[in-house]
Amino acid sequence: MPLRLRKNLHGKPQVEGYDSHYVLVNSRGYPAALHEQPAADEIVLFSRSQILPRYLVYYRRCEAFRILWVDSSHQRNQDVVAHLRTLLAERHIKLVVAALTTASQLRQWLASNRLKARRQARKNKLLFVTNTIRRQDGGTLAAHTVCEWLRAQYNWRETPIVVLTRGRDNLQLSRQFRGVRVTSQMTELVAIVLQMLDNPGEPDDSGDEQLL
Repeated sequence: MPLRLRKNLHGKPQVEGYDSHYVLVNSRGYPAALHEQPAADEIVLFSRSQILPRYLVYYRRCEAFRILWVDSSHQRNQDVVAHLRTLLAERHIKLVVAALTTASQLRQWLASNRLKARRQARKNKLLFVTNTIRRQDGGTLAAHTVCEWLRAQYNWRETPIVVLTRGRDNLQLSRQFRGVRVTSQMTELVAIVLQMLDNPGEPDDSGDEQLL
């Protein structure tokens, strides 16, 4: 009986007289039904000696640098974000900025993205930024609230925090909380990001190989 007339070969052993099976598969990797649009061609081989890799590709996961920025008005931060994005692009690093407006949004973001944030924090690619005053989010205690909560959390007690102020307000935060920098200069924020990139933290051990 011709092979094309046989029934479904999914999971079946090698058919006598053939050294491979060919099938059209759907997006889930299963043989495509007659009414389905095939997603790929699949060749099933039964002997490793029949496989000759054309390329041996090594790849390593590349994390972006992420800033979780709490500010009541992110419009004023656009220029420095654009400048940072250009500088990081020169290092082939993607900048991702989460524009948050309240401490509550920060907590929610971290709760939803905890594993991803922890991985970036270990590699020194996670930075918290907050302005000092937010009228609807703690008033003059806005920055203090963010610093206090983050330092009380095991996962974020070592992650750098930058507090942006327009004057000399909240300078005591740098003495009260470890790893907090209080500054009125956006240029210092840029310098801190570059300094973090020069100190990459834990190495990425997620390298892998793929035969193509």
